[in-house]
Amino acid sequence: MRLSSRSLSHVHDGILLQFFATLLFVSAIFCTTQVVEEDDQNGMEESPLTVVQAVESGRVLLPCDVSAPDPTDDTILILFYQGPIGTPIYSIDGRNGPINRAPHWTDETTLGTRAYFDMASEPPGLVLQSVKKSDDNEYRCRVDFRSSPTRNVRIELDVIVPPKKIRILSEAELDVSGVIGPYPVGASVKLQCQVDSGRPRPSVAWFHEGSLLDDISEVRRGDVTSNTLTIPALTRNDLYKVLTCQASNSNLSVPVAATVTLDMSFPPLDTRILGSLDNLAEGERYELVCESSGSRPTATITWWKGGILMTDTRSQVFQEGNVSRSTLYLTPSLADHDVYIFCRAKNPMVPSAVMEDSRKLNVHYTPRLSLAAGLSLDMDDIKEGDDVYFECGINANPKVIKVQWYHNGEELVHNVTAGVIQSNQSLVLQRVNRRSSGQYTCSATNLHGHGKSNAVQLSVKFAPVCRPGQKIIYGGGKYEELNVTCNVEAHPEPNYFRWAFNSSSEVVDIPSSSFKVIGKGRSQASYTPRTHLDYGTLLCWANNEVGRQLTPCIFHVIHASAPDPVNNCTVDNVTSASASIRCQAGWDGGMEQTFMLRVSHARAQTRAYDKKKEAPRVLANTSTSPKPEFLLTGLEPGTEYVLTIMGVNKKGQSDAMRMAIVTLKDVAEKRTSPVSTTINLTPILAVLFGVLASILLMVIVIVIVVRSRHPRPCKPEVKILYDKSGSPATLPSRRNSDPIVGDDLNPDIIPVNDDHHFKELQQKHGTAKTGISCGGEGIAVEQHQGSPSQTSPLQTSSKKEYLQGHEGSFYINPGTLLRQKRNLRPSRKRQKGQGKSNSRESSLDLAMASTRF
Repeated sequence: MRLSSRSLSHVHDGILLQFFATLLFVSAIFCTTQVVEEDDQNGMEESPLTVVQAVESGRVLLPCDVSAPDPTDDTILILFYQGPIGTPIYSIDGRNGPINRAPHWTDETTLGTRAYFDMASEPPGLVLQSVKKSDDNEYRCRVDFRSSPTRNVRIELDVIVPPKKIRILSEAELDVSGVIGPYPVGASVKLQCQVDSGRPRPSVAWFHEGSLLDDISEVRRGDVTSNTLTIPALTRNDLYKVLTCQASNSNLSVPVAATVTLDMSFPPLDTRILGSLDNLAEGERYELVCESSGSRPTATITWWKGGILMTDTRSQVFQEGNVSRSTLYLTPSLADHDVYIFCRAKNPMVPSAVMEDSRKLNVHYTPRLSLAAGLSLDMDDIKEGDDVYFECGINANPKVIKVQWYHNGEELVHNVTAGVIQSNQSLVLQRVNRRSSGQYTCSATNLHGHGKSNAVQLSVKFAPVCRPGQKIIYGGGKYEELNVTCNVEAHPEPNYFRWAFNSSSEVVDIPSSSFKVIGKGRSQASYTPRTHLDYGTLLCWANNEVGRQLTPCIFHVIHASAPDPVNNCTVDNVTSASASIRCQAGWDGGMEQTFMLRVSHARAQTRAYDKKKEAPRVLANTSTSPKPEFLLTGLEPGTEYVLTIMGVNKKGQSDAMRMAIVTLKDVAEKRTSPVSTTINLTPILAVLFGVLASILLMVIVIVIVVRSRHPRPCKPEVKILYDKSGSPATLPSRRNSDPIVGDDLNPDIIPVNDDHHFKELQQKHGTAKTGISCGGEGIAVEQHQGSPSQTSPLQTSSKKEYLQGHEGSFYINPGTLLRQKRNLRPSRKRQKGQGKSNSRESSLDLAMASTRF
C-alpha cells in the first residue's frame, strides 16, 4: 500500500508533536522535584525509618503508605529514591488522572525491569525481584497529594548474601567428603570446615546427629570463615560417626552444610586356637582351627611353626560377629614334638596391632633308637674271652614300656650264667666267643608303636675252625685228579694253609704247589691217587693272626662208584594233566650226581601185547635235575603212567626206582535233583516219622557191628609185580658187583592190569601156594620151599624166563598186602618145626612200595 506524500508529512508531524510533549512533561517533573527536594531536605532525618531484609536473589517489598490523610484529597505523585541520590528511580504521576491508572516510570539503569509498585498489597510498596547485593541501601518514598502536605517514608533494605561455598579439609588440607578414613582406634581426627563469602559473615558450627560439637568460628583471610573440629582419641563407638559442618548468616536463608562419615579399622579383639593339641600321633593328619574376632576389616590369620610360615591352610570369614577362621592341616612328625605353633591374626590396616595364640605340640611317636658299642671298646679288636657291652639310645614319647635285644634277628634272653646281662638300656656280653659274632639290634615298644635300632656288627677274632656242611668225601679212580676244597671259618681271614695226607702209617705234607687259596677262608688241593695206598684221609689246617687251627679239617678220598638209588618217593598234587614227584637222594658214590626221570605209558592191558614183550614207549626223559624233584605237565586225563627215576654220576647210574601214577578223569558229573515239594506235617505225623527214624538208625548200627565182626569181601585192586627172592640169580645186583644182602630198600614197582600173568605162572611152576580167599578172587603169593638148590631145573628155568620178561618181579595185589600180612605170620610159626634153616629159607619177606594215584 502506498501513502501519498501528504499523508507521510502528517504522520511525521504527529510524532514530533508527541515527542516534544513528553519532553516538556519530564522537564516539568524534574523541575518540580528539584524544587520540592530542596524544600524538603530540611527535617528528612526525622521521618520514620523502616528496615526491610531480603535474601539475595529473592523478592522484597519496600513499604510505602500512599493513602491520602484526608478522604477528600487525592494522591497525585509517588516517587522512590535510592540513597543520597536526588534523582528518583521509580515514579507514578497521577496529576492528570487517577493514581491507580497513572503511568509508572522506572530507572532502568538501577532497577531495570525488576521493580513494580504493588498498590493492592497491604501495605502497598515497591516490589523488587531478584534482589542484588547492590540493592542494599536506604530508600525514600515521597507521596504528594493535591491539598495535603507531602509524605516522606525511609526504608532501609538489608540484603543478606548467603555463603557461597562450604568445604571440609583434612589435616593435610585436602578436601574430604563422604566416608573418610579408615582411622585406627585411638587415633585423633582434625577436620577444618571453611565457608566462602556470606553477608553478614556466617557462623560455622559442627554437629553430630543434631548435637552441637563445636560452634567457635575462626575468621580467616578475606571472606573465608572456618571452624576446626578436633577429636582427640577415636573409639570403636565412633565407627560410621556422621559429622556435619553447618554455616548460616540469617533465618531467611537455608544454612549450607557439608557432611563426612568416619570409617575406622579395628585390630582383633580375640585370637584363640580351638580344641586341644595334646597326644597328636605322628603321621596322622589333623585339622587345627584358629578363630579371630573383632577385627575390621576381617583379620588375616597365619600359622607359624618354629618361625616358619605354614601354607597348608584354608580360611573362612563369618559376617556375624566379624569372625574369621583359619584351618591348618598338620601332619606332625618327630621334629614337631615340644615345638610351639602360633596362630597370628593381623589387620592389614593396623599392622602394629597383632594378636596371637600359641600351643605346645605333644606328638606321640614310635621309639627312635640308636645302638652303639661302649665308648671304651675297640670293635676292631675283640677276641674270644673279652667282655662287650652296648648302649641303646632311646627317644620316645610316651615312654617305652619294653626293651628287647636281638642277635642276628633272634631275641636275647637275660641269662647271667650264659654271660648275657640286660640292664635298662644296656647289654653286656661276658666272655664272648666266635658264636657271639653277628649283628646286634635293640627294639623298644611304647603305647604308640614299636621301634627298632640300627644294627651294630660284632666280629670276634678267633682261630680258624672247619666250616660245617662242606663236602668231606671225594671219590675218584686211579690217576684221576681230585680238587678237594677246604673251607674254614676265621676272623680275620686265614693267611696260611697247610695240607697233609694221613696214611695208615704216617702223615705226609702236601707241597704248597699242589694247593692254592681260591677265596676267603677257602683252599683247594689238587690230589691224584695212583695206587690203592693213596686212598685215605686228607688233612687241612689254616692260620691267622689269632693262632693256628687246632683241629684239622678231614676229607676222605675213596674209590668212586655209581650212586645208590633214590628212596622215599612221593607223588603230590595229581590232577588230570599234571603231577609232582619228590624223592630222597641216595649216596652219590663219592661224586656229584644228577637225577634222571623217564615217563612212559603203562603196559597195554591186552594179552597179545604182553606176548610181544615190548618195552613201554618213553614219553619224556630228563637228566638235568640236581635234586630228585620233578613236576610233570601235559599229561592225559585218566591215563596210567610209569615213572622211572635214577641217580647218575660219572661212574654210572643207580638202580631204577619205578612207580605208577594215574591222572584224574577230566569229566564233571552233572547230577540234577528233583524239585522238592513241601509237605506240611501235623504234630502227630512228625512224632511218627521221628520214631521210625530212630528205629532205622538202630538197625543200621546193629548191621554195622555184626558185619565188622566178619571178614569183609575184598574188592579188586590194581595189581603190582613184586619180587623179594633172596636168590642172587633172581634180582640184579645194585651196582653189578655186590650181592643183595637182606631186604632191598628200593624194590621196583610195575603196574599190571591183568591176572593172566600170574595164572600162567602157576600153571608152569609147581610151587607151593599160600592161597588166601577174598571175595571169590584169589591172591597168590609165591613162596619158595627150601633153598634155591632144591628147586627143580624146570622151575628154575621157567622162573628165570618169566623174570627176564618181567624185570625180576612177582605178582601181588598191593591193596591187600597189608591186610594179608597178618594172616601170613601164623603159617611161618607152623613151619618152625621143620627146622630153622628151612624156616629161614621159606620165610617170605614182604615190603610195600607206595603208589599214589
